[in-house]
Amino acid sequence: MKYSGCFSVLIAFFFLVSCSGPLIPASYTLTAPGLPESWALLGSPSWHVEWMDNSGQWRQADAENGLGQISIASGETWTGAVLAWPRFGCGKGVFRPAGAILPFDCSGDRVMLSWQGGVDAFFYRELARLGWGSSRSPDRFDWPRFRELFSGGNASALSGEIRNDPWLVDWTGVAEKTIASGFDRRRLVSAHTGTLSVPAPAAGPWAASSPFAVPPAGDPWELKTAPWVDTLVSPQGVVKVSRDGFVWLPRNAPE
Repeated sequence: MKYSGCFSVLIAFFFLVSCSGPLIPASYTLTAPGLPESWALLGSPSWHVEWMDNSGQWRQADAENGLGQISIASGETWTGAVLAWPRFGCGKGVFRPAGAILPFDCSGDRVMLSWQGGVDAFFYRELARLGWGSSRSPDRFDWPRFRELFSGGNASALSGEIRNDPWLVDWTGVAEKTIASGFDRRRLVSAHTGTLSVPAPAAGPWAASSPFAVPPAGDPWELKTAPWVDTLVSPQGVVKVSRDGFVWLPRNAPE
């Protein structure tokens, strides 16, 4: 199944009516989602936030004490995306982001971030990077219909594996093909096609980089690998794994 984006006029209508009424707030504050249970061992994160303004430019800010301290002017949030990477004493990108697509995820003067929204917003960013202003620009994309692939009546269109953890998909690759020839749900498949069996380096508990992932258990670990690096964190140290191999970094070891 293939489909194209919705009309910009329809998007404008959604923007006006989706935020609890026709009046647009002067600014929005961000509301963070609850942390996955497996991330509890990591403590409270700081956040790195990026959002697209209405000129197609990305802005950024850091929040050390919660996302509520970040305010986004409404003029910067036409049909855009917000990404918020949690940082548990490490750099941006180790853990997958929360996110939102505006106007669909606003409620009053708040932007309600979610972990599924992080997948959507990352895909938005990749589409924008490759084709902003084109006929397949993400501000023209049919986001409500896309989201139905993960919940609602069209959820059966995807495998259970992808619905359970959308970060298994190579979203950059999907964005490249979408800009070139349009969106096709059949591209939403796992990029984790490699396998690796390794001794468990420590007892854990473990936190995976994806908020949807189930951390490995048992010994040895049977891991599926992708072209990119996935990270696992425990009180004892950090594991980095990809198709190229497996690296164990005990706590306090240089990364």
